[in-house]
Amino acid sequence: MNVFELTWYSAEQDASNMVKGMGKWYEDSVMAEVDEKTCPNCGKTSEIQVFTVIGWRDHEEAHCPVCGRVVASDMCFKISANLKKVF
Repeated sequence: MNVFELTWYSAEQDASNMVKGMGKWYEDSVMAEVDEKTCPNCGKTSEIQVFTVIGWRDHEEAHCPVCGRVVASDMCFKISANLKKVF
């Protein structure tokens, strides 16, 4: 897999952009969380980015960027798996 073709999602950047766009009163309504998960199918490690907006809850899934298997899910606004190199 070519690393230049990978997309990178940042829940923290989305949360920051939402606060900038909606105003400071919205600051307590958005949350960004980061976790690590190992794909049970291919064994690659992903950084899981979870963006939550209070009042907006949908079941979202993050798929392994290598094999496409679901590596994480949450009730949130958006969730994404970013491939992470582990040394």
